[in-house]
Amino acid sequence: MPKIGEEDPEEMVDADDLGRPNAIARVVSFWTIGPAASVGLSYGFLVLVPL
Repeated sequence: MPKIGEEDPEEMVDADDLGRPNAIARVVSFWTIGPAASVGLSYGFLVLVPL
């Protein structure tokens, strides 16, 4: 039994669990695709709909 305030060794995470390459790639891609799509759709809307 661990002392009060100490972590249980079974619950500790390995370094491999902290950075999954596919999760990192997904975050970076959405980080760039999201704003690019937003700008493109806004531009298309403003070109088609005169204000």
